[in-house]
Parts: sequence; C-alpha cells; structure tokens
Amino acid sequence: MAPKRAREEEGGAQAQQEEVKAPRKALYRMRAHSNPLNDASFPVPLSPAHCDWVAHYPELHAKAAAAGEAPPEVDFADVGCGFGGLTVRLAEAYPDKLVLGMELRDKVTEYVKERIIALRKQHPGQYQNASVVRTNAMKFLTNYFKKGQLTKLFFLFADPHFKAANHRRRIIQRTLLAEYAYLLRPGGLLYTITDVEDLGNWQRDKLEAHPLFERVSEEELENDPAAQLLLEGTEEGQKVKRNGGKTWRHVYRRIAGPADAAAAAEGGAAAAAAEGGAAAAAAGSDAGQWCWGAAHAAAGAAQLAYLDEGCLIYPAGHSLVLYQPDARVQRLLAGGPEARPTAFAACPAKRLLALAERGPERSTITVFDAQTLKRRKVLAPPADAAKEFVAVAFSADGRLLVAQGGAPDWTLCLWAWEKAKLVASVRTVTQPGHAAVQCAFQPGDDLQLISVVGEGTCCLYQIEAGNTLRALPTALAKRESQGYTCHAWLLDGDAAGGGGEAALVVGTKRGEVLIVAQGEVKQALVLEDGAAVESLAAHSKGFVVGTSNGMLCAYERDSDSKPYRLLKSFPVPSGGSGSGAAAADAGAAAPAAAAPSAAPAVAVAAAVGAGPAPPRVCSLAVCPGDEGIACLTSDAQLLQLAVAPGARKGVFSGLQPLGPAFHAGEITGLATCVRRPVVATAGADRTLRVWNWQDKSAELVKAFDEPAHSLALHPTGYLLLAGFADKLRLMTVMSDDLRVIKELPIKAARDCCFSNGGQYFSAVNGNTVHVFDTYTCASLVVLRGHNGKVRGLWWSPDDATLITAGVDGAVYEWRVQEGRRARDFVQKGWSYTAVAGMHGSAAGAGPAAASVFVASLDKKLRLLEETTAGSGLAVTAEVEAGTVITQLVAPGPGGRLLFAATEDGSVRAYKLPLTPDFHAVRCGGAPVTRLALTRDESTLFAATADGCLHVLDVRDRDAARFLTRREGEGLPFSEEVLVGRGDIDERRERMAELEAQVAEVTAQNEYQLKLRDLALNEKVRELTDKAAAEAAAAAERYNALLADRAELEARYEARLRSAEEQASAQVVALDSQFQQKLIHDMERYQELADSKEALAARWEKQAAATAAAHAKEVEELTASHRAQLAEERSRYGSLALQKEDAAQEAAEVRRQMEEDVDREVEELKERYRKELQVEGDANLRLKGENGLLRKRFDEQLKAIEEGKGALRAAEAEKRQLQGVIEGLRRDVAALQRDVAGRDEAIAEKEKRILELKHSTQELEKFKFVLEYSIGELRAQLDPKSAELADMRGKVEDMEALVGEVGRSHADVALELEGRKQREAALHKEIARERAALAEAKHKIKQMQCGIALAVEHIQSPDQLKAAVKQLYQSHAAAAEGSKAKGAGSSAAEAAAAGSDGAQAGADAASQRQIATLQHSVEQLRAALEAEKRSAAANHRRMVAENAELIARLREYARRLAQGLPLVGGLQGGNIARIVVRLRPGAHCAVQWRMTHLLCPLGASVGSIAQMQCGIALAVEHIQSPDQLKAAVKQLYQSHAAAAEGSKAKGAGSSAAEAAAAGSDGAQAGADAASQRQIATLQHSVEQLRAALEAEKRSAAANHRRMVAENAELIARLREVQGSSAAGPSGCASRASPSRALGMNSSRASPSRGGAASSCGGSEGGGSGSPSRRPTSSRPASSTSCGTGH
Repeated sequence: MAPKRAREEEGGAQAQQEEVKAPRKALYRMRAHSNPLNDASFPVPLSPAHCDWVAHYPELHAKAAAAGEAPPEVDFADVGCGFGGLTVRLAEAYPDKLVLGMELRDKVTEYVKERIIALRKQHPGQYQNASVVRTNAMKFLTNYFKKGQLTKLFFLFADPHFKAANHRRRIIQRTLLAEYAYLLRPGGLLYTITDVEDLGNWQRDKLEAHPLFERVSEEELENDPAAQLLLEGTEEGQKVKRNGGKTWRHVYRRIAGPADAAAAAEGGAAAAAAEGGAAAAAAGSDAGQWCWGAAHAAAGAAQLAYLDEGCLIYPAGHSLVLYQPDARVQRLLAGGPEARPTAFAACPAKRLLALAERGPERSTITVFDAQTLKRRKVLAPPADAAKEFVAVAFSADGRLLVAQGGAPDWTLCLWAWEKAKLVASVRTVTQPGHAAVQCAFQPGDDLQLISVVGEGTCCLYQIEAGNTLRALPTALAKRESQGYTCHAWLLDGDAAGGGGEAALVVGTKRGEVLIVAQGEVKQALVLEDGAAVESLAAHSKGFVVGTSNGMLCAYERDSDSKPYRLLKSFPVPSGGSGSGAAAADAGAAAPAAAAPSAAPAVAVAAAVGAGPAPPRVCSLAVCPGDEGIACLTSDAQLLQLAVAPGARKGVFSGLQPLGPAFHAGEITGLATCVRRPVVATAGADRTLRVWNWQDKSAELVKAFDEPAHSLALHPTGYLLLAGFADKLRLMTVMSDDLRVIKELPIKAARDCCFSNGGQYFSAVNGNTVHVFDTYTCASLVVLRGHNGKVRGLWWSPDDATLITAGVDGAVYEWRVQEGRRARDFVQKGWSYTAVAGMHGSAAGAGPAAASVFVASLDKKLRLLEETTAGSGLAVTAEVEAGTVITQLVAPGPGGRLLFAATEDGSVRAYKLPLTPDFHAVRCGGAPVTRLALTRDESTLFAATADGCLHVLDVRDRDAARFLTRREGEGLPFSEEVLVGRGDIDERRERMAELEAQVAEVTAQNEYQLKLRDLALNEKVRELTDKAAAEAAAAAERYNALLADRAELEARYEARLRSAEEQASAQVVALDSQFQQKLIHDMERYQELADSKEALAARWEKQAAATAAAHAKEVEELTASHRAQLAEERSRYGSLALQKEDAAQEAAEVRRQMEEDVDREVEELKERYRKELQVEGDANLRLKGENGLLRKRFDEQLKAIEEGKGALRAAEAEKRQLQGVIEGLRRDVAALQRDVAGRDEAIAEKEKRILELKHSTQELEKFKFVLEYSIGELRAQLDPKSAELADMRGKVEDMEALVGEVGRSHADVALELEGRKQREAALHKEIARERAALAEAKHKIKQMQCGIALAVEHIQSPDQLKAAVKQLYQSHAAAAEGSKAKGAGSSAAEAAAAGSDGAQAGADAASQRQIATLQHSVEQLRAALEAEKRSAAANHRRMVAENAELIARLREYARRLAQGLPLVGGLQGGNIARIVVRLRPGAHCAVQWRMTHLLCPLGASVGSIAQMQCGIALAVEHIQSPDQLKAAVKQLYQSHAAAAEGSKAKGAGSSAAEAAAAGSDGAQAGADAASQRQIATLQHSVEQLRAALEAEKRSAAANHRRMVAENAELIARLREVQGSSAAGPSGCASRASPSRALGMNSSRASPSRGGAASSCGGSEGGGSGSPSRRPTSSRPASSTSCGTGH
C-alpha cells in the first residue's frame, strides 16, 4: 500500500507541475498582421469607470480594499503587446506599477493571458501587476483610461503597412497622437521602435510635428530601464538582434499645454490648502499666486521672451511670470529669498529657463526646467568675476550658456551648463565709461558666433575648437564711439547681401539701425524724429524696431540695391490715457485679432486733459511660429504686433493687447469690497483701476489729471472714494466708467477708508481726520488731537469707534458719534507707520475690547491692549521685525494670522498670539506700499512701489473649520453692474440702426443672390453643352483607338509568325553545328589517348635511370643541406619578423579597403535607393494615369492573353536557346571589355566633351537669335499693350456703371415699398373718414326728422314745447360731452324752465364742440395741402433730375461715337437717377380723392353744428310761443327744407309755411328730398370706391412697366459696355451709341413729348393712362419720364 500511495503522490505532483507549465506558443500562432480598421466582435467598456479592473488585478485590489485605500490604476500600456514579452518584463522591472498589454488578435491575447496566469502560479506574489486585454487601440483606447492616467505608452514593432493606401492603418497618426497626449500625464513618455526605416521616419516626423511631444535625449535614455527593454524584452527585438538587423528607436515626452498648466495651478492650490501652514505657497512655488504688473528697465535689457507659441515670460517684482494669454494662466518662478533677479533667458528647443541673480555675496545663474520649474543646475562664476550678470543667452541647441558680467570687469563667461563647466571667459569692455547690455548666440548650428553690444561696445567672438573665444574684427569698432542699445541676429544670412554669412542688426541711441555682415556695415537706416532705438527683434522676413518715441517700425527685405526698407510704422498707445487704452481695446475687438488672444475686455474711460508722452518700447520677443511679435512698453503694457489673417509672415495688421495694462508707477491706493470679487487700485500713473481677482481680468480703467494719493471701496463695490491733491472725490462704479457724484474740500488725503457697514467714510488731512455720512456726504465729525501726520486708520467691526495712529507717536481710539477719545496711547519718539486692530484678541482681552497692532520706524511691531478694565492701552507684546513695516492687516473674529508688509518687498504672516516667528513671501525688490485682505480672509493683495499687484491665497489650518462654516453662511458674489440710462438709450438706438442696416443689407444680398443664380444657371448650361461636346469627341477618339488596336493586333500577329519561322531555322542550324563539334571532339580524344600511352613507356625508362642518379645525389646533397639548413633557419627568423610586419600592414590596408568599399557600397545603395524611390513615384504616377485606359481595355487584354498562352511555350524554348548563345557571347565580351574598357571610357569622355562644346556653341547662337526675336516682339507688343490697357479701363468703367445701376434698383425697390406703405395708411384714413361721414349723415337724417316732427305741432304750443324739448335732449344736449353726460335731462328741463345758468352752460358747450370740430377740419385740410405741396416739389425735382440725366446720356453717346474715354460720365448719384421712380400721379390721385371725401365730411359736420346751434336758440324761446314758432320755422327753412335739392330752391319759405300749417304734401316732399340726398351720397361713395380700385390697378401696371424698363436699361448698358470693350473698330461696326442707349432726338429732349410734358400732365392730376406710353413697338426706355414715373 505504501508504494502505491507514493506513486499516487508522485503522480499528483507531476500533474500539478504540468498544470503550471507555460502555454506552447505554437498552438496560438496566427497571422502577424491584422487590419485595425475592420470591425471585430469583442466587449468594450463604455468608459474607464465601467472597466472591471478587479478581474485583471484581483490580489492588488484586495490588498487596497483591506487597507482602505483607493484601488490602483494602470500606469503602463503596451499597445500591440504581441506574445507579451515586454509586458512581462515591465512587470518585473516595475513591481509597483500596473502594466496592461493590449492586443487585437484573439489567439495571441489568449496566449498572453495563459502565460501571465502560469507565471503567477509559478512565482506566487509576483506578476500580479500584469494583465492583458483584447481591444482595438486605434478605436477604443480612451474607453479604458482617464485623462492623464498613463505614465508610459509603448508602440513596439508596429505593423508597417508599406502601401501608401494603407498608411492610414498605422498606429502613429496625427489625430491619434492627440488621444495619446490626452491619456499621458505631463512628463509621461511614449516609446516607439521598429526595424523598418520608412516607418521609423514616419513615426519621428509625426511626433516631431505634434506640439505636445518633445524628443528625449539619448543621455536620458541611458538611465531609463524601460528604454533598455525595447530591444531585449520583445520577441521581435530578439529576432532582429539575432539577425544583426538595424532598429530605429524614438522616445518622446509629453509636455504640458495650457489646460495642463491651469490644472497644475489648481492642483498646487489644493495641495497648499491641504498642507495648511502660516500663509500661501512658499517662495518659488506658483500655487495660488497671480501678479498684475511687469518690470521695465533700461533699453537693451531683455525683459520679454517666448517659451513656446503660447507662453510668454517677463519679470515682475521678485519673480518671473510665465503667462499664457490664450488660457489666461500664470505661473510664477520666484528667485532666491535674498537675491535680486538681474537677467533671464529662455531656450524653447529644450524648454529651459536661466535666471541670473545678484546675492549678498556673489551672483549666480540658475537653470530651471520650464515644464516643472525645478532646478537643473546652479552655475557659480569664479571668485574674481563680476558681482552681477547683465545678460544671459542660450545657444540654439541649448547645450551652451553665455553670460555677460557687469562692472567693473565686464567678463563674458561661456558655460557647458549641463556639466557646470566654465568653458571660456573673456573681457569685453576695456575702456572706461563703456558698458555692455546684451549678448546673444548666432542662430543655427553651423557657425557659432557670440555677439555683445553696449555703450561704446560691439564685439563678435568665435568659438574655436579648443573651447576658446577668439575676437573677430568688425567695422563697428572703427566707428566713433556710439551708444549701442540693442542688437539681433537676422534669420536669413543672405538677406543683407552677406553671401550666406551671418548678418547682425544693431540699434543706437542716435536712432541708427546698422546692418552688419562679414564685418562690414552693409546698410545704415536712420529713424525719423531722432528717436533712439530701444529694442530689436528679427523674424524670418525682416526685423522690427522699437523706438523711444513709442513707435514700432517693421522692415522687410528689398530686392533693390538696399536690402531692407521700412514697411510700416505702428504707434504704441498709452496704457494710462483714455484714448490710448481705448485704441488698444479696439485693436483687441477688431477682426484681425481673431488670433488667439484671451485678453480681457477692459472698459476705459476718457482721460481728462492732455495725455502723457508716448511710452517707450522696452523689449520685443518673436513668437516661435512667426505669428506675431510681443512687446513690453515703459508704461507696463503687454502688446502683440499680430499678423493679418491669411497674410504672409511679416505682414502685420496692428497692435493687440495680450492682457490688461498694468500700473506704470507706484501703487498708492488699494481696497477690496464684500459683495463683489474686485479690488481697486490707484497709481502714480494717474489712473484708477478695478480688477476682478476671480476672473483674473481688468474691469475698468480711468485716467485723471493728477494721481490719487489714497483709495477706498465701499463694501457693496459700487462706490469708490479717492483722495486727490485738491479734493476728495466720491464716485459711482459704473460698468464702464467712474462717475464723480460728490467732491469734498479735503486736500491731499493720504489715507481714506469706508466703515465696515459702509454708512460712514473717513479721510485724513494732515493731522486731522474727517468723518462723513456716505449717503448724504454730510460731515459728522472732525477728529483733532494728533500733533503730526496721521498714518493709519482702522474701523471697529460695529463702526462705533475709529483708531488712528500718527508720526507723533500717538494712538487714539475715537467714539465717532460723540467725537471724543475713548482710549489713547502716546509714546513720543515712536513714529508709527501702520495700525490695525481686532476684537477678542488671543492675549485674553474681553470680547468688547479691541487689540491694537502698531508698527513704527524703529523696526518693531507692538501689540497694545488694556491690562485691566479702564486702565488704557499698554504694550503687551513687542516683536523685533528687522525692517520697517509699511502696512498691517489684522484678522477678523476667529482669525489667527496677522499680515505685515515690509519695505524690502516681502509679506509676512505672524501667528497669534504674537510671536517673533513668521512666514514670509517675497513679492518684489521694491517696498510693499499697500496691503488688503478680503472679508473671508482667503485672499491677500499686496501692492508694491514698482507697480505690481500680487494676489496671494491664504491658508490657515487652525481657522479652516471656522472659515469654512463662515463661507457657507455667506452670500455669493454679486454679478450686477451699474449702467446709466443714457448708455442704455444709446445702445437701443444703435441696435435699431443696426437692425435697419441688416434689413437693407439683406435686401441687397437677396438681389445679388438672384443675379448670381441667373449667372450660375447660364454657366451650368454652358458647362453642360461643353461636357456633351467633350463626350462626343471622346467617343470619336475611342473609336479611333479601337481601329488602331485592330491594326496593331494584325501587325503583331504577322511579326509573331515571322519570329517563329526564324526561331525554327536557328534551331536546325544550331543542331547541325553541335553534331559537327561533337565528332571533332571524339577524334581529338582518340589522338590524345595514343600520345598518352607513348609518353608512359618513355617515362618508365627515364624513371629507372633517374633513381640511380638520385641515390648518389642524395648523399651528396645531405651534407650540403645540413649546412644550408642552419643558414636558412637564421634567415627564416628574420623573414618571420618581416612577415608579421607585412601581415599587420596588409591587415590595415585590407581594413581601410573594406571601409572604403563599405562606404562606397552604402553611398551606392543610398543613391540607388533614391533613384528607385523616384522611379517608384514615377511608376505610381504613370499607373494612376494608365488606370482609366487599363479599365477600358481589360476585356480586350483577356482575349489577347488567351492568344499569348500559345506563344509562351515557344518563347520558353527561344529563351533557352538564347541563353546558350548569350553564354558564349558573354565569354567573348568579357575578354574584350577587360582589354578595351579604359580606352573606350576615355574615348567616350572626350567625345562627350566635344559634343558639349558643340552644343554650347549652338545654344549661344540660338540664344542670340532668340534675344533678337524677343526684342522685335516687344517692339510690336508695346502699342498693343497700350490699346489693351485703354480697353480694360473702359470695361472697368462700364462694370462700375452696371454695379451702380444694380444698387440703384435696390434703392428704388425700397422707395416703392415706402410709398406703398404710405398709400395703405391713406386708404385706412379714407376708410375712417368714410365711417365718420356715414355717421354724420345718419345724425343729420335724425335731426331733420326731429325738426319735421316739431313743425307738425307748430299750432299746438304744448306739443311744440314737448317736441322741441325732445329734440334738444336728443341732439343739442348730447353735444356737451363727458361733463354734462349725467345731467342731460335736467339741463333740458332747466332750459325749458328758463334757467339762465343752464342755458348759458348749454351755449358754451355747443360753442366748444363746434370750435373743436372746425379746428379738426382745418388741421386735416392743412395736412392735405402740405402733402400736395410735397408731392409737387418731388415731381419738379424728378423732372429736373431726368433732364440732367438725358443731357449726360447725350454726352455719353457723343463720347462713345467719337471713341473718347468715359471720363466724367455717369457716376454714382446720376446712375441712381436712371432707375424709374414711382409715379407721383397715383399718389396725387389718392390725395385728390381723399380731399373730395373730406369735403362732404366737413360739410356734414358743419351742418350738424348749425343744427345744434339752431335747436339751442329755439330752446331759449321755449316760454314764448310766438318766438318759438319763428325759431322752429327758421330751423326748418335752414336745414329740413334745404334737403329737397335744386327742385325746391326757390320755394324754401313756402315749404316752411306749409310745414308749419301741417300740410301732408310738404311733409312727403321733405321725406323724398332726404331720400334723394342719401341716394346721392351713396352713389358718390360707390364712385370713390371704383376710382380707388382703378388707381390701384394703374399703380400696379406702372410698377410692372417700371421693372421692365429697368431691365431694358440694364441690357442696353451691357450692350454699350460690350461695344466699348470691342475698341474703336468694334464701335464703328455696331449701331451708334445713341441707339445703343435707346435714345433718339425726340425722346431725349425734355421739352418735346418727353419728360416735361408728360410729367406736367401727371402734376395736373392725370393718372398716367396707357395712352401716354411711347408708340414704339419695344418697351419704353427708362430714360424717358413721359409715363408719369
């Protein structure tokens, strides 16, 4: 049993060992290449969050989950991992990194997976960081990884896809590189290697062209373990190594872009917040910092440089600012804590920065990595070198660094900075009074020159082979001593006529620009106005000069004798004046600034008074892509001279701001607010600026006559207080301006501030403090008590007290409402510079007490508190600052940091309780003048004397919880701005104007589009006809080709038959020759055999005799041989030595010959490869050209191939026979070539030389003949050119004429539309008046019926009274309006009762109503008369214009007839009059109809008024029957009886009497008269409607006729244009110009049947009937206005 169990255990171990055995590669083989563009079926995650990484790395994820850590992420990706060699090796070399292999082939992926599983089992705990996934990386790589996740990305031995059509399948593409850059974090590496040279060059070119990748040097790759595995860790690499093949390796680093820089800044701020500490980031870090400002030094000093196309470098304070204008991102590179920056340089090729600093003991140069801002090297000069460096520069390849030392030694030092080795040094300035300001390397790698310029200095040095500097002679050294301010190397050496050598451009203080080449001054340019040259910058097309009078002058290469000429000058706007800043803003908004610029929009208010002097252009920098030139001015502006869109390089469009303009001098005021994220500053440059510290932009700039001494901002951010020399001004912060709302007589207010609540503000005037109410500007109190000037103010949180400190050593706490001092502390001799306070200090003071911090000139910081209640202020803490503190900012409740600004340019943060320990941040070399803190104490602002505003993030770990809670309780920042009503109205008007312009442009565009469509349709028809003709010609050519092919086939068959016959004859001849040769060889063999037997017998006899003689000779020779042997041995030794020497010499010769042969072979291979490539390209081109023909002849070729099949057998036999013949021929030819090769070569060369000489002579003769012929042709062509130029001028005039006509047509269309709208308005007015007329008629009819009824009761007084009352109530009393509506019946009764007061009221109301109606009628009539006069004036103007037009057309016809040029012919305004105008006749007709309609309406209104007046008079006599009867009779005779018309005119009085008597016949007559009048009015209305419809139809017909005449005019003008373009001869053969213009003597005259007579008819009221049209069969010309147009 035991042996059996042992065997079972042994078998189990063997089985387990078999289980962990690695998979066999042979079982997973498949095709090496796969098409990545095909669609394959495999699972793909939707996003990186959907990837199941636990299945790939289970053990690592389990460990992370157990430890409570975040799960690990993939760091390395091996794309196209193959059989997983590199994936496994990377997992071994980097056990702490996760490696993922990615493969498209399914079997290979399965093999790698099995291999990793086996390795994990064989090596427990290892290879847990390796895995593989099947995917298509070209499509789904971003589905697996997040942005910036990967640190290494591998593409090893990728598929080459040799065919050009398959290059799109290659894994390295321009578009795919963007994805790889997205997945790689900044600093990550991308590895490629291949054994195909073409693919290697492809990958290199694509990576070099991408802006986010830079090449990694070989020195760095030597220390990279992953780079060593590229060849050794892959199966393909091992195969190439075994075969001795060559590989091409390229490794590139992912560099940071604008978005990465922004993310890095945010990440740095977050890191600083996590760490906490006393203040913001430490010195040298850019986290959470921003700076508004730029340093400006003397001319020549380099202050501006481009690191790449999107990053600009300039100094600001103590730091270098790396600014990206497009992304609006800054990074700050701070210098040493005690050092002062003196110069800097950038190397875009290696992304390096060099910063020269002057320390307390010696100067240093620090080289930084521009990507990470980490130090690479620190270069220290020799002990005897200069104390500071005034200029530094990198070489083109970034390996060398040159630095120019300052006084007194002026030593130029050359470093190999990577090794920190001083290569060479030389003294550049030898004479006293001279200086050096700039040094630079010559661009390029061929010739290394170093240039140095300065005051009286201009030197050139060449770098020798032994790393020495040799001075070169220059012509500038011989010139009289000049102040050279700056220089630059021209990018084109031959631009200055230097014959390919380097050229230098140098600027001087005298305004000269010198071009130096080959040591000589080739050209001297002098600037205008004697301005000095401040800066220079060279680009690929020329150079740009910055002057001291604020000009940028662009020079470019000239093809004449002078190499450079002034192309254009650009004035630099002033950053402080309103006009200049507005100009800069306009430039930013112009279309030319579409270039990438993210400069914020700055609203600039107009300056008061005269502007300052123009700024100096201190420094220039050329963008690496020649897309523009950045400049820094003396007033701290960053501008860019941009290239116009679509223009060539060197053609600049204008200046654009790269960012907001900074302060050009000391910042004298600084303030923040609560409700808005803004900070306000006042500067010595006489400007007030408002900055948005969240958006990093400037919101507002306003310039004044004088600088402001102090500044305060209201907590709301909408009020600003500024103290000037003459007054204290309170201003409103508008959206684009600062508007002064109150001026207070406080002079030279050195300090001012608002209270915390904003209801008060205080200002310092000498030793007094004034307190005012904010909203009334009333003076509350004047605080007096200081004996010296007040230097500090601080309001308590409840605004109840104000603390002041002065130079007299006194600190007072004032109760504002009472105007008295609450507490004080006086110590004479302590001159205070700043004061700040806080409630509830850390020293133990009560909550109501205030702790006061004061700083004095004795460089101490003190804390003043009450030791006991009511004891007054006393010093409880004192700290030695070591420097003068200029500003103090204390925290609010809960704060633990006290901020202090010093005169050495640093900001300190003291922890509370107050201790000597502090954290300092260096802002600049100038003193910090102002300090401010936001209300939430998260952002600190520091303003310096050099015009820089620094923004620092504050991170206090102890108060973080309190501040977080307080931030959550606060309100978000306000986004509202103040805008004046006038600005809103102006913008609305501007919008209305723009809308009108848009409508006009839209109409013009529609018309132009219609014309273009017509032209395009015509062109399409022409192209269609042309295509049809070409198709017919192609068909004919095809048929001809078919015929040629049949002929060629017959000829080929005949030739083939003849070749077969010749081949058969040759075979027979060769067979007979071979048989004869074989017989001859057999006979020769037999003869040789017989001679051999005879020689054998003779040899045997001779051998016996020779053997005997030989024995004797052996004995004799043995003795002599022994003697000679010793001699030979000695000689052999010497020969052996000679042999060794000869062998070494032969080996050396053989080695050299092999090298020469290898070199020649490589050169031949390269030459043949290039020729092969050229031939291949030519073949591809020819293949493309023959593709179409091949497709057409495919069917014919198939038939030919069947015939050729039978010929191939014969061809094979023929080739065999030819092979035998060629073998024999080659034997003979080889011998002949060996003998005559050289002779033939020499003869050929001599022959070629003679032929070339002969050809040269022939060409010289031919050249002479051609030159003579060209001269004659030019003499013949000159007159023709003049004629052509004349004709072109005429054609251009006619084209302009046609264009003007088209535009005039659009204007007339708009005028027609306006007249239609006015006509519609008149129609509406007619309809309203018609309705009023109908209403008046109805009312008249009612009144007439009422009067008739009253007359019936004339014999009955009571009934008559009742009828008159009823008539008054119905008609006369209703006219009183709204005032008498409710009292109509009572007024009638009162009138009937004889009430004098009511009767007087009724009369007054009637009179008012009558006066109102009459005034309305008069207004309508006046408006009608004005419209008539306007129409008549328009008609007269139209007649005058048409007459003038006809006169000009006659002149035009006369000039065309005489062949004269069209000078002074039809121009813009006159052409506009050609177009037919809308006829005023129709408009006048409408007005006439309206007049006829208004006349009955006026008459009706008058009748109603008269009737109402008559009724009122009758009511007055209501008590007197006789008088009442007489009034009723009179009323009836005047109104009711008058309606009977013309038949009852003579019987008015009798009809009235008959009506009074109650006659029924008279009553019936009155009714009939009323009916007839109504019928007459209705008939008049119908006639008016019919006339109106007729006028509408006539207007439409006239409009159609106008359009037709315009079309005819345009056609005739084009005809005249064609006749004019044909020249004098063409004009003579055509019709006369008068006929071409459609004119004749009768129609062209405005006095006969033309404009005057016809228009006169229209003015008289005619409607322009068709009878007035011209009698000609064709349409009337638009030049005749006889149709009433």
